[in-house]
Amino acid sequence: MEIAVVPAALLVRTEDSGVDDHERPDSARIPEPMLTSAEVAAWLRVDVKTLRTYVRRRGLPCSRLGRDLRFQVAEVAQWLKRRKGTR
Repeated sequence: MEIAVVPAALLVRTEDSGVDDHERPDSARIPEPMLTSAEVAAWLRVDVKTLRTYVRRRGLPCSRLGRDLRFQVAEVAQWLKRRKGTR
């Protein structure tokens, strides 16, 4: 399985104070944007139902907001690296 590259448009920050994150205390860091199920499904080139199966059966990390799922780019990328070569 090949690891897909995240489109740069999904990584744009909504706020930039000109201060590098490494200079900020943990509590002041701007959180990375979270992706919707549709965005991650498009990134992985799978159907949203398949993505939900990955969450339920294969341990794809996500956060739930009511019935909606949200995903952090770094966590999805790490999950992909762990799964590389397993089938």
